[in-house]
This record gives sequence, C-alpha cells and structure tokens, in this order.
Amino acid sequence: MAESPVFQQTVSELALEASLEPKDARSTLRRALAAGGLDAGTVRVGQMLAVLRHLLPAALRARGVGAAETICTQLVERVARMEDRAIPDAVQIAEATFARFGSGGSHS
Repeated sequence: MAESPVFQQTVSELALEASLEPKDARSTLRRALAAGGLDAGTVRVGQMLAVLRHLLPAALRARGVGAAETICTQLVERVARMEDRAIPDAVQIAEATFARFGSGGSHS
C-alpha cells in the first residue's frame, strides 16, 4: 500500500532531526504507528500527532536516539501545520463518485 503524505513528510523530518537514515526513520515510525494500531498508508495528521506525542519518543530512545522528546516536540510543531488534503475521506470519495454521474435528470 502507498504511504500517506503525512507519513512520507514525517519520515523526512524525522530522518533530518534524529540524524537517521531514511530507511531507519521509516521503520521506526512504522513500528510506532503499528503500536498505536495505525498504518502508514492511511494515517492522518491528528493520528500522527498522537503517535509523535505518545509513542515515538520511546521508539527513538529504544533506537538509541538522544533528545527523543525534543525531536518529537519539533516534529509535532511541523506536522500540526500539515493538512490531510491528499487523503480523501469516505464522504469525499462518495461525492466524487456521484459527481461523475452528472446531475442530468433524464432517464432512458
């Protein structure tokens, strides 16, 4: 499954802030998401914020990253400014589907 935009951006920010290789940042963040019952493909901003506040600090400490709380606080500030615009919810999907049928009133 494809990764959500918020996951991708958070991985980039995490790799930079924690001085991790991108693959290590990705796997650490995936594990933290999984611990919260979330998936990289569908995680939304609000969910990511909860993971950054409550689950990622311990995951970073387990990986030997110093200043885990400070890193996570910085990530929270950045992620909070993101939007879920690229992740349509069920209502948006339904509206888009019906819009394709048009609003013509004629029936054959």
